[in-house]
This record gives sequence, structure tokens and C-alpha cells, in this order.
Amino acid sequence: MAAGAKFHGPFVSTGEEVGTGAAMTIQLDFKPIQINVYNRTRNSCAVWTQAMPADSMQLTLDSGAGTTDLSFVTTNAITAGQAGFIIGSNASINTASDVIYWSAFRSFR
Repeated sequence: MAAGAKFHGPFVSTGEEVGTGAAMTIQLDFKPIQINVYNRTRNSCAVWTQAMPADSMQLTLDSGAGTTDLSFVTTNAITAGQAGFIIGSNASINTASDVIYWSAFRSFR
């Protein structure tokens, strides 16, 4: 998958982006109920579900010290919209030139 590429299935969309360090809007044709963001460059991942507040995420990252750090982030994180979502400017998931993969799930109903 190349930067900017997207795949749209019946219940999930996936894509690859290049980090900007600023909030990035991902346009979809549905409101996601779960969003996963993976930063390949920084070896980190973030999850947002519809049960969580806007601009938040559960963040897991490799601290580089042989341990994995888990935290709940409440600023510059992930926000779902009616037709897509925003990947915030949190440096653990969105730094300029980083390779970012994402997946967004729609309701099965």
C-alpha cells in the first residue's frame, strides 16, 4: 500500500498516510465506531472506540527499553466525525514523514 492509498470494504476501510505533525483529516463515507492507527516508524498504535470521548485514544508504544507503555491520551488524539475521522497531532502517532496505517470500522447494523 502506498501513501494516500485506501481500501473500502463493506464494514472496514483501511489506508496509509505520511505523518504531518499536524492534525490530519481522513474522509470516509461513514461514521466510524472504531479506529485503529499504527505508526510503523515509531512502533506505536492507538485505538479509539465510540464509547470513548472525542480527541482521545488508548496508546501503546515501544519505549525502547524492552517495555511496552500503555496510556490513555485525552488531547491531540483521534476524533470520529460523520464522514471520517481526524488523527490528531500527538507525536506518538503523527510526526512528519512517519508511515501511518489506519483502519476504520463501521457499524454492522
